[in-house]
Amino acid sequence: MEENKTFDYDAAVKRVEEIISMLESPELKVSSAAPLLKEGMRLVDECRAYLRGVQASCGNRQE
Repeated sequence: MEENKTFDYDAAVKRVEEIISMLESPELKVSSAAPLLKEGMRLVDECRAYLRGVQASCGNRQE
């Protein structure tokens, strides 16, 4: 994702769900699977980083 845009967690999760559905499809060509898998993994990493940031922010406010 571009750094100057705000990360949209909900949109990322929705896209991951779409990718999973496409990967589960028997019509998917093998040549199309690798880019989808790469995109999905990137989005999952971004979601994890976002959630870590939220968790750290919440942890700092509990003091």
